[in-house]
Amino acid sequence: MISLYLHLPFCLSICPYCDFSRLIYQEELAEKYLDVLIKSLPKEIFKTIYIGGGTPSCIPIKQMLRLLESLQGKTTGEYTIEANIQDITEDKLKLFKEYGVNRLSLGVQSFEEKVLVNSQRFTDVSKIIELIELIKNYFTNFSIDLIYGLPFQDRTSFINDLKIVKKLKIPHISLYALTLSNNSIWGKKNISINDDFLADCYNDARVLLNDYDHYEISNFAKPGFYSEHNLSYWNYDDYHGRGLGASGKIGRYRYTFTSNLKDYISKQSLIEEVDLSIEEAMFEHLMMNFRLKKGLDYNKFQENFQKDFTLKYKKALDKNKAYLRFDSTSVAIKEEYFYLQNSILTDFLD
Repeated sequence: MISLYLHLPFCLSICPYCDFSRLIYQEELAEKYLDVLIKSLPKEIFKTIYIGGGTPSCIPIKQMLRLLESLQGKTTGEYTIEANIQDITEDKLKLFKEYGVNRLSLGVQSFEEKVLVNSQRFTDVSKIIELIELIKNYFTNFSIDLIYGLPFQDRTSFINDLKIVKKLKIPHISLYALTLSNNSIWGKKNISINDDFLADCYNDARVLLNDYDHYEISNFAKPGFYSEHNLSYWNYDDYHGRGLGASGKIGRYRYTFTSNLKDYISKQSLIEEVDLSIEEAMFEHLMMNFRLKKGLDYNKFQENFQKDFTLKYKKALDKNKAYLRFDSTSVAIKEEYFYLQNSILTDFLD
């Protein structure tokens, strides 16, 4: 069994830092999109299902029901829906639960009102906390996203975000440094990012979240609450993707659906199909595995590529041995050097 990612591109508003395939929700357009998406579903059972976006939770219950019914019985594993906290209602939670969803990924981003206002997010912090408490009545497994490096954010407000997370006993936290592409609203405005501030926040998180397992560069979890779907990507397993801009991986074959909504609805167009070379695939494998605290397993690499990892990359391993943790079966970037991942990886391109 492999995993399935479904993309719902609809949002009620566009966040200024977002560059994912997204558009403002329109009922008729969403109906046409769901027609195509549901017809495209692979006819198999999946290890995990993840419905992302966009903002999947923004579509009304009637349309959400259509999608959930089409996925009924498609997995007995982790089944996640992304949601913006302001979209949560008790009726939606009941619907998710009834149709087998067992994990929510919640876009919160900050608990600081001035930061939320500037980011065009839901700003009622007391309501956010109230809704998280409501979610606990239906789901033990959920995650929240926080972003650091946002305008009007300082270390004090970010540390306060982390303290609130701990107080609320959130089982899984995804922490993302602000990055801006040219396609985002802030990217087009050339909003600056302070790298020193990002480094300070990352270190603050490592210190304050020491009772969580920092199991992946951007993710912290209590025992038993790792994101199984995202581990499929980081472990370099195969997965299907369906929907606008969604990608899939089967062995060395890659496919990506068009980000043009008109083309997607009329043709279900693929914008790109690629067969990676073995060199490209080996680098992808180590790049994804090096995001994980547990690192890269020598035997799995050997199984996938019939290559000895330690011989293939001896020069890069020797050069970076101060930053790496070795044992008889694996190699990993030491947690305190996670922030150097990109520079370490360049040495493996030689």
